[in-house]
Amino acid sequence: MTVNSQHTPAPNQTLDRNMIDLKAEVTWLKSNMSKVNEKMDTLHHDLHTVKSELKSCSNIINKHLDVSNINSDNLVLSNVF
Repeated sequence: MTVNSQHTPAPNQTLDRNMIDLKAEVTWLKSNMSKVNEKMDTLHHDLHTVKSELKSCSNIINKHLDVSNINSDNLVLSNVF
């Protein structure tokens, strides 16, 4: 007769091990979620900065276009007279 020499853990030992693993996994997930939230906050701030910069660039371009249009109008008028 052969006796199985492998130790089979009691059900409560398996449950304890599973709970320890689950707690470690939850801790890891919380840590990563915190990092994700920090990155999202940084990204949100950066997007607002880019939006502001684009608005400034747009205003500068529009001013240059307005000046360019005024100058071209003056050229046309000077050619008429």
